[in-house]
This record gives sequence, C-alpha cells and structure tokens, in this order.
Amino acid sequence: MDIHRLLVGGTYILTTAVFTPLHLRILYVLVTNKEFQKLECYRIMAQMQFFTCLILPYYVVMGITIIWKNCLDGAAGPVANLNDAAVSTITAMDFVLALNRAKVIFEIKYPSSIDKCLQAVVWIVGTLLFALMMSPFAGFMLDGRLMVTAPDFSLPLAIPWTYFDTYYCFGFSLLTLITYIVIFTHLFIIKNRSISIHSNISEKSVLLQATLRYLGDVSVQILFQLMLLLEPASKAFETMSQAIVIVLLFNYICFAPMVYIVINRTLRIAVFNQDKHQVMPYARSSIY
Repeated sequence: MDIHRLLVGGTYILTTAVFTPLHLRILYVLVTNKEFQKLECYRIMAQMQFFTCLILPYYVVMGITIIWKNCLDGAAGPVANLNDAAVSTITAMDFVLALNRAKVIFEIKYPSSIDKCLQAVVWIVGTLLFALMMSPFAGFMLDGRLMVTAPDFSLPLAIPWTYFDTYYCFGFSLLTLITYIVIFTHLFIIKNRSISIHSNISEKSVLLQATLRYLGDVSVQILFQLMLLLEPASKAFETMSQAIVIVLLFNYICFAPMVYIVINRTLRIAVFNQDKHQVMPYARSSIY
C-alpha cells in the first residue's frame, strides 16, 4: 500500500472521526437550547454549524477513496458537491453574522425580517448550487492524480458555474472583511477617545469568535484564488490543490469548533454540561 496515500487518507478519516462528536454536540446545543435560540447571533451560528456538519462526510469518503484507490469513486462526486455548496453557504453566512455584529455594535434598529430574508437568500442560493452540481450540467469528479475532487469541465455549465461560485464566495468574503474593518475601526476610535461603550464579555466573545471564524474561512478563499493563477498541469497546481484540502480540513473540522469552545465560555459550559444553571447567554442582539 502506498504510504503517502495511507497518511493522507488516514489523516482525513481519523481527524473527522475525532471531531465529529464535538461538531454534532455543538449543533445539538445551539439548536435545542432555548436560551441560545432567543438570540439572533446564536441562531446564525447554529445554521453555520449545520452546514459545517454537512462537510464531514466528504473527508471520510475521500479518505477511504485515497487509501483504497478509487473504491468509492461513485460517492466522491456527490459528497464533493455537498462540500462545495456547504463551504459557499458558510462563506455567505460569515457576512450575515458580521452584519449582525455591526447591528449590535452600532445599535442599528431595523426589522428582524430583514435578517431572516437575508438568511433565506443564502439558504436558497446554497440549495440551488447543490442542485445544479447534482444535475448533468455541472459538478465535481474524482481526480486520481491530485487525490482530490475537481470540477468536471466536460459538463456544459461547469465553467460558468465555477466562475459564479468563485465570485460568490469572493464577493461575500470581501463584504465581510469591510464590515469587520468598520466595526474594529469604530471600537478603536471609541477606545482612544476613552468613551464608555455598552458592552460585556459575552458580546466581545461573540465578536471575537465570529472574526476568527471568518479569518479561517477567508484563508481558504485566498488559497483558492492563488491556485487559479497556476497552470493546471503543473506541480505547483497539484501541491496547491492538496494544500487547500488540508486547510479546509483544519479550518472547518478542527479550528471552527475549537473557536466556539475556547472563546465562548457559555457555549463551552452548555456543550460539556458543566453546570446547566450557568447557561444564560447574553447578547444585545436579543433586543432587536
């Protein structure tokens, strides 16, 4: 058996197996805990966690496929389609969460229906992307040379779909970046002017974890944009393709749940059942 394939595939499977219970537990807490469900920011995070859980099967299937050389080739395409749609949706949800943080920090009052409509649009686009990739017009296939899945450019809509997917993610990443720059610039100015700001530890932890989560997600988009500049047949393209998969694995499977657990004390208590009476999340997003 190829040692390289064993190491890569084994890493995918083992890492996913270790972190899957934590992902499912976080999702369960965010969805079922009534205190969390009262707050818009946690409802958004619950949706992001749901889409993150949809990524998990991709690494199991790819791990098995890599080790046993294409034995699950038929499953690689569909799980890659689901993975891509989930990643695109998480990227858009990063902006929704950033907008929620701006709404709270700047104390902007507008109907909550606007937030719900924006979230609905993200869900609809994500669903349409997945449906298109599962159709005969666009989607992924297994690339045995790169040990990754890649767009199947033999399909009629593969090229326009690839462009749309790329600019969709890039556009939302840019909007999210601008939003966080505005937020942190505002907080920096307030701090320098020694102006009191109505905030607390819970608000700061939500903002910090949202920002760190975004930085992890945008790193994937940056690597992908760099890969597009390379010649597909080159060794550099092969290396970058594998690097992106590893970064995806680390960011969504390892980094994302640890950000929640390490930074957000209230969520950590709820996830590990340390003291159910302490699970009282506070965020000013609840007043809008």
